Amino acid sequence: MSIKSNTEQEHSDVTDNISKAEGDDASDIIDDLTDDIKDASESEAAETAKAESHTRAIAVTRMRAPIIIAGVILIATILFFAAWSCFFSKSIKGSWNCDVTIDSVNFNTTFTFDDDNVCRYHAGGLTYNGVYKVSQTDDGRDKLNITLTYLGQPILEKEFYYTLSGNEFSGRQLELTDLSGLIFPPDNISSEVKSEVDAKKKAADYIEENDVRYYIINFSSVTEPEPKIEKYDNASKDKKLVGIWYDKNEASGYGCTFTFNDDGTYELIYKDVEYKGAYKAENGKLTYNIVTGGDTPSEQTMDYTVDGDKLTFSSEAYSSTLTKTDNKYAFEREIK
Repeated sequence: MSIKSNTEQEHSDVTDNISKAEGDDASDIIDDLTDDIKDASESEAAETAKAESHTRAIAVTRMRAPIIIAGVILIATILFFAAWSCFFSKSIKGSWNCDVTIDSVNFNTTFTFDDDNVCRYHAGGLTYNGVYKVSQTDDGRDKLNITLTYLGQPILEKEFYYTLSGNEFSGRQLELTDLSGLIFPPDNISSEVKSEVDAKKKAADYIEENDVRYYIINFSSVTEPEPKIEKYDNASKDKKLVGIWYDKNEASGYGCTFTFNDDGTYELIYKDVEYKGAYKAENGKLTYNIVTGGDTPSEQTMDYTVDGDKLTFSSEAYSSTLTKTDNKYAFEREIK
């Protein structure tokens, strides 16, 4: 083989290698461009998704902002009124107790005042219902009027000046100036009896107006008391008696219900008064008691018979037939 042939062959090989290399480089370049385009598309899609997510987040935030602000305002309002109620409330709503002793005689008095101007007076197992009214005098003093009734007839009509102090945390106080003698009858200063005055002055503060001395009763806020009941030991009970019995009492116009519970307690409910105590029943004899003051209950006994849904009571002073019911308020109970 000649030198020329060898040179041509080598030139051909080099040319082939260059062409092959150029082909390989072009392929690599195309692959790289394809990858770049793909990466750019993916990046653009990611940026678009991120932008859309950000836009949605802003929209949600804008939607939530008014709700959050409204919630904060609502909570702040609730907290404000709660704080106001605890520290600055001038409402006499709630239960109030006075425990005072005059000449060794104890007066333990509890009133409950509701929102609807209904009030209750508690005495052991006895609860009187009535109404109250608050107002202001011409000279700006707060005034309280209380009326309690029994079978529709007023049994207590009293008026007071009143002042509230304290708060829910330290304890609320209700100061009543006894204008009409709930506990302390007013004194005519010009004709007072010294011994009686000294006893009242020792028990209470007072004010003097127009030659009259009025005494001040201090009440403390308390939980409404549960009726005081003195159960009989080993009391016998008649299963036929257990239940609610209704006495329409058309003659008086004031019905009542007598409820005998299987735990030895009873409830006698009229329109405006409630009795709660203990009972025992055996051989047609019913004995029941009530605590109205102090710790010693008063007691009554009468005969009874049960015939189906009829319960008949009889005693020397009383006779009545009641009908079984499932409603302890089977009569009109409006307090006026």
